[in-house]
Amino acid sequence: MSFSAMNWAWKQALTPHAKLLLMALADRADDQGACWPSIPRLAQQCRLSPRTVQRLLQALVAAALLRAEPRFRADGSRTSNRYYLALGAPVTPRTTTRTAIESPPPPSVGAPADDRGGLQQNQRLFPKQLSADEQRVAEKLLRPFPAVLAQQLLDELSGRLAANAIRFSPLGYLRGLVKRARAGEFTPEVAFQVEKARQRRRQTEISQRQAEVACLKDLQTAPHAENNPLVDKLMAIRNRQQRGNKH
Repeated sequence: MSFSAMNWAWKQALTPHAKLLLMALADRADDQGACWPSIPRLAQQCRLSPRTVQRLLQALVAAALLRAEPRFRADGSRTSNRYYLALGAPVTPRTTTRTAIESPPPPSVGAPADDRGGLQQNQRLFPKQLSADEQRVAEKLLRPFPAVLAQQLLDELSGRLAANAIRFSPLGYLRGLVKRARAGEFTPEVAFQVEKARQRRRQTEISQRQAEVACLKDLQTAPHAENNPLVDKLMAIRNRQQRGNKH
């Protein structure tokens, strides 16, 4: 048992069952916050049904308090997941109407990401392989889910598409993921890698913009800057970007 994990779990503002499950995981976690109890064992320890445990695990993952990693036996069959408690995460605050285990309302299509590379409240990031019609169908399928979980389902689909692991319909694969999520049986496998890659791309874009602004500032203060074609070009690029951000 890790006392730091227990102390961290105890301070989280969650519903009673969610906190009980998080405490049970913390009770089994090592100093790195890792543990791998089975669903039946957690259900027995918490006096909850296995389906309730699965649903709460998904909610903890969606709230970024927990990361699930699939494990496999030597013969390739699945065994219990390895769970990592987000011990470095800040304590989740409690509000008068919503605890941190509950996610914000479902987002809409087409909103841009913020500068941290994360998701804004009204947003879906669809795989680029999906057509506009397929995105509308996917939006309807994901509407019942919390925003974070819905994006994890999309990222799982995106990762499988990128790996050419889907032989038939992407929407058919997404329906399968949705069915598993409704049953509390969905565990992200490639979604985390997709999210990290998206954050790295976003950070690169921010760094490039910052470098362009710094370069433009240096050029503008240089002698004869008003007649410098490079300054004019950089100014035109920045103006186009600003107009695009307004729309």
